[in-house]
Amino acid sequence: MFIAIEIPLKIKNKIIELQNELKKKIAGKWIAINNMHLTLIFLGEVEKEKLPSIKLILKTLKTSQFNLKVRNLGGFPNLKRPHVLWIGIERSNKLLEIQNHLYQKLKEKKFRIEDRKFIGHLTLARIRSKINSKYLEKFEQIDLGEFKVEEIVLFRSELTSSGANHQKCFEIELKPEKF
Repeated sequence: MFIAIEIPLKIKNKIIELQNELKKKIAGKWIAINNMHLTLIFLGEVEKEKLPSIKLILKTLKTSQFNLKVRNLGGFPNLKRPHVLWIGIERSNKLLEIQNHLYQKLKEKKFRIEDRKFIGHLTLARIRSKINSKYLEKFEQIDLGEFKVEEIVLFRSELTSSGANHQKCFEIELKPEKF
């Protein structure tokens, strides 16, 4: 299971265009667009009796809707020798507050969560071979637009022979922005 933000179709379409361009020169396992999301917290295997606790924690979010910008190609461990290619989510205080809130509350309830710095990103591909990093440079400053975050979703992931299948289990709607 994982807690995430869904990506709207208008952004996904731009990501598909980027993936198609990158596929021309890069061999890798490309992420299916229907599985693309911004993971806030990866929970791993969760027992059914813990689901109400997760839902309660999600309900403690008292934040309003906010915008996120999708830009800049990156890689793990870096863009010079990436094992994973991703498109970044521009730093957002509200996003960091939400992620930190969920992290702290889930830790208090004894969920086993990775202790790693949160870097907002959308995984594009897992790379299988060496890449000409010069080719990637032209995509480093790419801007795929902005979208409004209106809900936070708890997903269940089922592994099938054709790949992962993500299903919504629960969602919390964020309040509209006040002007």
